[in-house]
Amino acid sequence: MHQELYGLTPIILRLSNPYGPRQGHLGSQGVIGTFLRRIIQGQPIKIWGDGSIIRDYIYIADAVSACMAALKLDRGGVFNIGNGQGDSLLEIIKEIECCTGKNAEIDFEPSRGFDVRAVVLDTSLAKNVLGWQSEYSLRQGIGLHYDWLKL
Repeated sequence: MHQELYGLTPIILRLSNPYGPRQGHLGSQGVIGTFLRRIIQGQPIKIWGDGSIIRDYIYIADAVSACMAALKLDRGGVFNIGNGQGDSLLEIIKEIECCTGKNAEIDFEPSRGFDVRAVVLDTSLAKNVLGWQSEYSLRQGIGLHYDWLKL
């Protein structure tokens, strides 16, 4: 409506699941931050289902670089900002265990009927129009997040 009425050209960035330093670890958001803290503290992790749910995660520095690329764009658009690949909850735990050297205790709960099996963003438009793509792998991002938590 603002575009039509006032000529505002919106740029919309749809981020997948961002994670990294300073992320909260309470509530239902922020799986990587929450899992990291629980594993570091030797607390169990609760997973609904078998851990095969797949999501697209993006390290915060990649999210920031996407925002910076969008600032330079001279047109509007809607862009998916993510890693463009999915990782399961069990894969995330494996990477955290690798970075921390600690084993996770997992409490498997019954699956929830409303959980979508996989959500992975197509980031090709961001790559082609914004000239942006993620640079950090899941392992790199988790390692950097873990390093920050150790400070």
